[in-house]
Amino acid sequence: MLQTCFQILYVLLIRHIENQLFKDSIMEKNILLIEDDLITQTLLKDMLEDYGFFVFTASDGNEGTKMMEHNHFDLVLTDIIMPEKEGLQLIRETKWRWPHLKVIAMSTGGSFSGGPDYLQTAKDFGAVASIVKPIDSDNLLKTIRSVLDSEIQQETY
Repeated sequence: MLQTCFQILYVLLIRHIENQLFKDSIMEKNILLIEDDLITQTLLKDMLEDYGFFVFTASDGNEGTKMMEHNHFDLVLTDIIMPEKEGLQLIRETKWRWPHLKVIAMSTGGSFSGGPDYLQTAKDFGAVASIVKPIDSDNLLKTIRSVLDSEIQQETY
């Protein structure tokens, strides 16, 4: 029992150290989170802020586009299925207007009447990565790290 407690504490300590190192390496990046489901939006915002990001939220693609016009973001995390302007349209427009801006698409998967799935289409339209909902926090952090690390490496050359 005591050994199990120490193992749990060790794992928690290692995660805390990794998170602190990651927070230091991301230098407080700005993320625009575009999600129409308020509960999911709140959970993701809180999670990302816990990792040290500055998170701005929008409820649909139109609101997200307006925010991109007036603010600097290092990363956009967008849902695919939303009212007003949906995610695929947002990704195409973002890559056309702000080609340097990295976009990660999120969706439960799905497809167009048995055709290509939304997440693959999002990548075809310019998303650099995709996340399947429900979102696993470790997978989300790993994906964001990968995208931001590749951005930092590109800026170095």
